[in-house]
Amino acid sequence: MTNSPSPDSPRPQPQSSRRRDLGFDDFIGILVAFSTIGAILFWVLGRNEGFKGFPAVTGIVESPQPAEQGGVAIPSTGILPAQPSPLATVTPTPGVPVLIDPTKESPTPIGVPSPTGRVARVIPAIPVIVAPPPRPRTTQAAKSVKFVDVPDNFWAKPFIQSLQTRGVIGGFPRGYFKPNQPVTRAEFALMTQAIFEQNPVREAVEYKDVPSDFWAASAIEKASRIGFLKGYPGNTFRPKQQLSKVQAIVALANGLGLQSPADPGKTLQVYKDANQIPAYAKNAVAAATEAGLVVNHPDAAVLNPNKMVTRAEVAALIHQAMVNEGKAQKINSKFIVQPK
Repeated sequence: MTNSPSPDSPRPQPQSSRRRDLGFDDFIGILVAFSTIGAILFWVLGRNEGFKGFPAVTGIVESPQPAEQGGVAIPSTGILPAQPSPLATVTPTPGVPVLIDPTKESPTPIGVPSPTGRVARVIPAIPVIVAPPPRPRTTQAAKSVKFVDVPDNFWAKPFIQSLQTRGVIGGFPRGYFKPNQPVTRAEFALMTQAIFEQNPVREAVEYKDVPSDFWAASAIEKASRIGFLKGYPGNTFRPKQQLSKVQAIVALANGLGLQSPADPGKTLQVYKDANQIPAYAKNAVAAATEAGLVVNHPDAAVLNPNKMVTRAEVAALIHQAMVNEGKAQKINSKFIVQPK
């Protein structure tokens, strides 16, 4: 007789073929396991070459730009100092350059990393400009100028060119020299003092008609002191007065200290118009003639002593005076007076 189960007894459930679902605790365990493995892998790879673009963890922060101080770029090493530097403000953000305050006028020490990790203090060198030694003063020759009114066959061109290249005499606008223009006493003073350096023979004189702001005031003072020109009674100079040829010859003879020959009259016989030479000027003209200073154009035997001297004639006279002083080379000219 078989016992049948009671209708009130629970029926046995059939065994399920499906796997049991993961619970919350199981999920947490798996997550912890993977996190641990990932952390170990990240640490191992981080000590070598980095992982997919992540920099190696070495305590070095790369800086993409150099810091600047006073306009001078300071290469950034990316090494953070072990202790704060009093010279720089370091931000903890990687990739930000170190900024150094450049507002001080004196050089600010620059932080340079040392092998110990500390920042060494280096003061940038200040460039020192060394002044060149002074050059000795030399007389520089001026560039030769071709004047439009002084042709190559002009009788006084060699004399004019000699003085022009030495800066003793100049021209006028548009390339003119005006060789036949008369010369004033102020202009003659300017020419003579520019080339001659004789010792003073008299004290400086303050002429009433030569104010301190006159364009040739200093030249007149020097020419007067070294004996080339004298003033007139009443302490006047008459700077704008035109100079005669005999006055120019006397001025050069006196300034150079030329000695009159024993027989001035005999020397003056070389001139056809010797009788026109003023008495006060005969000794000086004779001395200048013996020294080879006198140049006459168009006839070497005609002095024309009282005629107003021209710029061309003054150039010839001054050049011959320079030859006498050893300051210029001789020029071959048929207009130079040769004493008998």
